[in-house]
Amino acid sequence: MMNQKIFLENAYNHTDFINFVNEFLPSFIYDEASISLAENSLFESARILGTSIDGELATIEINLSPESQGKRIAITKEAFKILRDHAIANALIVFTDGTDNWRLSLLTTTIKLDEKGKVITESSNPRRYSFFLGLNAKTRTPYESLIKKGSVKNLNELQERFSVEVVNKQFYELIADLFTKLVGGERSKTKKYPGLLKINGIISQNVEHQEFAVRLIGRIIFSWFLKEKKSDAGVPIIPNELLSSDALAQNEDYYHSILEPLFFELLNKRVEHRHESLREEPFSTVPYLNGGLFSPQYSDFYNQKSFNGAGTPGLTHIPDAWFKELFEVLEQYNFTVDENTSYDVDLSIDPEMLGRIFENLLAEINPETGESARKSTGSFYTPREIVDYMVDSSLLEFLKNKTSIEEAKLKALITWEQDDDLLQPLEDTERERVVDALADLTILDPACGSGAFPIGILQKVVYVLQQADPDAKIWLRHQIGVDATPEFRQFIESQNYDYIRKLGVIRKSIFGVDIQPIATEISRLRCFLTLVIEENVTDDISTNRGIEPLPNLEFKFVAANSLIGLKDTEKNLLLQEDDNLKELEARLFELRTSRYFRTKSYQEKRSLQQEDKQLCDEIILATAGVEGVNQANLAKWQAELNEVKSKLNSMESIFSEHSQSRLFGEDEATQLKIITLEETSLRNQAKMLRSKIKNELNKSTSPDLAKNLQTIVGWNPYQSGIVANYFDSEWMFGITKFDIVIGNPPYIQLQKNGGELANLYKDEDYKTFARTGDIYSLFYERGLELTKAGSGLLCYITSNKWMRAGYGDKTRDYFASKNPISLIDFGGFKVFESATVDTNILLIQNTINQHQLTASHFKNDYQKGSSVKEYFDTHSTLLPNLTSDTWFIGDSAELALKTKIESVGTPLKNWDIKIYRGVLTGCNEAFIIDEQTKARLIAEDPNSADIIKPLLRGRDIKRYSYDFQNLYILATGYDTDIQSKYPAIYNYLKSVGDKIESGELKVKGKGVFTRDDQGKNWWNLRACDYYDEFEKEKIAWSDISTESSFTWASQKLYVNNTGYILTGANMAYLLAILNSKLTNWYYPKIASDLGTGLRYIYQFIIRIPVPKQSESNLAIVSEIEKIVEDITTAGHSTPEQDTQLDQLVYQLYNLTPEEIAIIKDTK
Repeated sequence: MMNQKIFLENAYNHTDFINFVNEFLPSFIYDEASISLAENSLFESARILGTSIDGELATIEINLSPESQGKRIAITKEAFKILRDHAIANALIVFTDGTDNWRLSLLTTTIKLDEKGKVITESSNPRRYSFFLGLNAKTRTPYESLIKKGSVKNLNELQERFSVEVVNKQFYELIADLFTKLVGGERSKTKKYPGLLKINGIISQNVEHQEFAVRLIGRIIFSWFLKEKKSDAGVPIIPNELLSSDALAQNEDYYHSILEPLFFELLNKRVEHRHESLREEPFSTVPYLNGGLFSPQYSDFYNQKSFNGAGTPGLTHIPDAWFKELFEVLEQYNFTVDENTSYDVDLSIDPEMLGRIFENLLAEINPETGESARKSTGSFYTPREIVDYMVDSSLLEFLKNKTSIEEAKLKALITWEQDDDLLQPLEDTERERVVDALADLTILDPACGSGAFPIGILQKVVYVLQQADPDAKIWLRHQIGVDATPEFRQFIESQNYDYIRKLGVIRKSIFGVDIQPIATEISRLRCFLTLVIEENVTDDISTNRGIEPLPNLEFKFVAANSLIGLKDTEKNLLLQEDDNLKELEARLFELRTSRYFRTKSYQEKRSLQQEDKQLCDEIILATAGVEGVNQANLAKWQAELNEVKSKLNSMESIFSEHSQSRLFGEDEATQLKIITLEETSLRNQAKMLRSKIKNELNKSTSPDLAKNLQTIVGWNPYQSGIVANYFDSEWMFGITKFDIVIGNPPYIQLQKNGGELANLYKDEDYKTFARTGDIYSLFYERGLELTKAGSGLLCYITSNKWMRAGYGDKTRDYFASKNPISLIDFGGFKVFESATVDTNILLIQNTINQHQLTASHFKNDYQKGSSVKEYFDTHSTLLPNLTSDTWFIGDSAELALKTKIESVGTPLKNWDIKIYRGVLTGCNEAFIIDEQTKARLIAEDPNSADIIKPLLRGRDIKRYSYDFQNLYILATGYDTDIQSKYPAIYNYLKSVGDKIESGELKVKGKGVFTRDDQGKNWWNLRACDYYDEFEKEKIAWSDISTESSFTWASQKLYVNNTGYILTGANMAYLLAILNSKLTNWYYPKIASDLGTGLRYIYQFIIRIPVPKQSESNLAIVSEIEKIVEDITTAGHSTPEQDTQLDQLVYQLYNLTPEEIAIIKDTK
């Protein structure tokens, strides 16, 4: 038997591959046949090697031509064409190119054959998953998937072996473990780390240390990708001599001796500005990147005045051993700079993984509590297939509105499939309209996180441009038209098309906001990486190795509170009809949106930042709303301040030139000492002048407006770590409204943490605000406000609770006033790995309702990883008439049946009944007792029996019965004097409380004495005016259940807080209705689904429609009550009784046989 691990690590060998396939695939049948290729094929040759898995899988060998290099999507499309032409749905294909490396790919697609089963009439959902193999390839993942696990049993298992999720999860877990090792903390119950990172000599798990660690890991992995970007001669952007285990072994104190110089003195500075010692190999081959990614921040604790390039040891300390572990992990995996799509996935670490790592590492940081920040802000990393669906849906609707091109043509253009492009080709004029529309596109993600949606939009727009404008003539015209300076024209025309496409989209179209500053840093980093991978790398140091320094993205992704906008009074201050003010604002926006974006040097950036500040100061002074101040003094002080700033700026340039050139000699040190003294004096002058200006502005007749104006204009995007307490797209981005707002906003209840968020947003005039509601409702409203009136689109994935929850009525009403276009309710399908929340995707337009909402409820026949779009297209229905009532998705027959049930019945809220939640003790360990404890307490004091009540928990309740577990509740009331009336119970409760306080007894809550849910004294239960209802006969049920399960509960039987009770008239009749198949069918249409069961809580129960008793149905009602009496006497129902009751209930609601069939056929 051959050594299969060596087989994966060697150049491709046909014989070895056949041997491997024979062992790996079940029932492989060797049957070689050549494949005819087109004249312009990217393939030199192709042949089918055989079939396996009962004919479901073909094995193919393809040799690529030299012209195929760099044409990954085109290669994949041609491979799928071969599958189509040969009626093949699935294939294991080996791709070779004559080098020492090769790829093994699994291609899958869904096909429809003609009647004879030979010709494909339709194919969809194409997917390619590839392992990179051969010489120097990292084979840990392919070895574990292809060799270690042995042969596959079927196609499903084969698809699991080629799963990118396995790679991503495995890689992230290793990185996350190293993150925790660095900062300290608990990774799991068995993994607790003291921490290694020292900042100012201290090891801590505070936010400062955590963010340092996240930024460090991000920079290292970003740099690792740069190692994969090479020139034609094979020279990487960052050499192994600087970034590898070997480099680590040869350099002591690696962080200070290598990484800090690499980050802050090489990638952050032009070659001519570097210290002489950093101009020699291996440092000299590292180009300058710009972009701010490697600009040292305060939180980097890097002493920039140590001119030898290394930071000051002692400020930060990271053991070399930690880097050794990290590099060993990184060196086990293949890194690829080719960006994956859902259509073509390389089973390596691709740039998207960077975003996934960060999104998850951000979840390690919470400034207030130390718990998961992204979890506490309700954020989750959105899977690629979901991002793709939302991006495609939004772009399709946008292009339909902007171009008036047939929808079928636009769908073909946007999808990855090739066949539909051939069937629906674009005319030349249509191509131009598409490119013109995309050139003006603006999109915003108001909770951008690691940038999944902005990057998703970027990738798809670039793909569409590639198809519609392959030689980029139309696109180049737009880009040069933005800024026609000779330098910019030369720059544009010197770059490859995809670089220009990406740069243009980033510059004009993409914007993001997040409340976590480090999240905006990560979104910028993803944009940087997607640009770098398109650069044409050379070996010429004098041209920065052909790499164009990255743009500055401070005005593309900002840290701000998306949900708080400027008030009209504040906005009006900046929108006055004043020529001077307009001219100042125009200059400011031009600086921010154009000049700063493309500036490349440190000095230029500093100069523009000073100019920005100066313009902002002048805008404050020019604002006519600031009345009652001495304008002459303000103008004089402002002029003096501008002069001081100019001098300071010159000093920074002088200091920077020294710091970027050579070590100081004695004379230079003396000179800089003088400069430093003068600098201190100037800074003091600036501080004094700013104080004068501020004090004068405070004299304004509108001091609040003046203060607000200073806050607005004083926003400083250049300072890292600062979050603006407002968001205004016009002031921050120069964009009034957006074409598309897209994202995955947080899901947090507003009443959480004592209503902290509810109090923050209650006065922001949100129509969707409900104190018991969720923050995502506000994001919906704010997002639509930020879109263009009449055409703007919003596409979010959020919790689906708004569709049915009581607090969602305002949200539903708001949506009904707009134009919902499409809605997916995922139901119990778990979109997010780390979240149990049920989700939906809504695409909605900012215009009046056209009543054409297409909706789909994803059921258990949807398979994870399959096409969301295809399932939606084949399982959707029209929901034309929407209001603030519950939104239910079903076909026309189901909708009609639901409407009929509601028209026949009367909601329980209008019945003469009472519904209550069970008793909440605050400490079940103390107040709920067993039979033995009950007997002992009564033996000690017979009076104890008065307040010891039998108890049911939600889990004990069944359909028409319950399973009493001999548990009892101490019903101590709100203000009963337990200490004197029931001393045995008092002593018992105190002893339990003491055990909790001492730590002898572990409980989840606060214990007996300090619990939140208590009455007048610690021994009392919380205030409750319905304790007497538990003494009555009642209907009881669990608050979470997979089906309707209601039971009759006798007198004096209590229920705890995991259940509910109903008291009042007609209970036998109501019990039958609640337990019926009809209710079981109807209830999921109005209630929240947790995945583990439905919520059977008050707000949903009261909406169940039940026919009132009348002369026409009296006989049916009487028969129902008689059967229920027999059931309650027996303590359970029989199948015959259940059938009888269901038939009677159908009669009550006047259901037809067809309607009954709908209920019976529903699982």
